[in-house]
Amino acid sequence: MNELNAQDRAACANAARRQNFYVFMCDAFGVLHPGAELAEDSYLEALCFQLQEAAHEDKGRLIVTLPPRYLKSVAASIVLPAWLLGRDGATKVMVASYAEALAKDHARQFRQLVKSGFYKSVFPGATVPPRVDKANEYTTAEGGGRRAVTEGGSVTGIGCDLMIIDDIIKASDARSDVNRERVRQFFDNTLYSRLNDKQTGSIIV
Repeated sequence: MNELNAQDRAACANAARRQNFYVFMCDAFGVLHPGAELAEDSYLEALCFQLQEAAHEDKGRLIVTLPPRYLKSVAASIVLPAWLLGRDGATKVMVASYAEALAKDHARQFRQLVKSGFYKSVFPGATVPPRVDKANEYTTAEGGGRRAVTEGGSVTGIGCDLMIIDDIIKASDARSDVNRERVRQFFDNTLYSRLNDKQTGSIIV
């Protein structure tokens, strides 16, 4: 049996990245953090599997509870939207956070990934310029994209297929009944209504 040449091996690797979020995540991490080594802990593969399942399942729901610095935000808020948009540029993703600075930092890393040579080699269709490329909004040529919003901010006119809620309340505020109720009202009365289809839209927290 003949060995695959370099071009065929690269094609197979990219096919795996398009189909398996964990495979894509491992390589995307190197784009976001050049020189950093990603520990191959089994929890990360489980996390990526659950994120992929929740994003694709009709009315998918997932709550991720892990300690800080375990790549929750990198996987869910940065890399997952990029992977989904590479597979289907019409997908609409909303990422909600408590602070503007946090939302912009995640959005910046997302744009860093989707503009990389690595990303364009995995998803050749990504070479088409986006319609909108702003700090908190990235819209693909197909009309999908990633939109960052903050707790209490306006989401009028924004719809999504997948809602990612990442650090929607500060740890210090979480001790307050008033603050917790404020955030709950924001979700119930504002965020949830932004799902384009309540029967198929997914939510990841």
